[in-house]
Amino acid sequence: MPKFRIVALCLAAVLPMAAQQNPRNITLAHIHLNSADPDAAIAFWKDVIGAQTYTREGINGVIMPGAMILFTKVAPTGPSAGSAIDHIGVKVPNLIKLSTQLEKTKFKSETNKDGDTVVIDGPDGVKIEVSEDNDMYMSLDFGHIHVQTPKPAETQAWFAAHLNARPGGDEKVTSSRVGNLNVVFSVGGAGVPTKGRAIDHLSFESRDLAGLTKALTGDGLQLETQGPIAYLADPTGIRIELAQAAAQ
Repeated sequence: MPKFRIVALCLAAVLPMAAQQNPRNITLAHIHLNSADPDAAIAFWKDVIGAQTYTREGINGVIMPGAMILFTKVAPTGPSAGSAIDHIGVKVPNLIKLSTQLEKTKFKSETNKDGDTVVIDGPDGVKIEVSEDNDMYMSLDFGHIHVQTPKPAETQAWFAAHLNARPGGDEKVTSSRVGNLNVVFSVGGAGVPTKGRAIDHLSFESRDLAGLTKALTGDGLQLETQGPIAYLADPTGIRIELAQAAAQ
């Protein structure tokens, strides 16, 4: 048997085992928003931001490279600003099309002095930061979620210790990669918990949910379980959903 086939077979056998041995290897499943009118919110994300409509397990939302956003029909208790997750960041190759579409809506926005970033006060009070990236070859790409916390370094360390986060690649900001999600941390006042707010929670998947929940409780964290789903909150109040990843 050729050597490369032997190596491939060995890797195929080892990788699933490695995933089971390290349940903290998680991936982003979706970002969950609360909306008084999900259909209108989804239309905004489609027509203005450029995302595609999507439905998962009967819940409607939108999808773009890098992230899925799902909506629950419930009026949020407050906007994203002021909560632990301040805003969602996305990237586009240019802002002309977005600005044209945005002018047709009632939503307010502010452009930075360099003209390459627009911050939108979107549906249900979800703040959306749209940055221009001229090197992009896609029409839309997910950028990050932005966390405001009095202690960015300590919050970043919590994500590293419990969710296997690794330092982000942008030297200009304090950021981490949590699975495939880019999280930016900045200094801000102590925000209220995200549960019930416009950006309600982040959902991650693990190939070994039982192992992950065992590891987290071993860390001394308190988890809330609802059937096969587990929830916890980070020190800033970000609600985090943990689910079993579908078998490959």
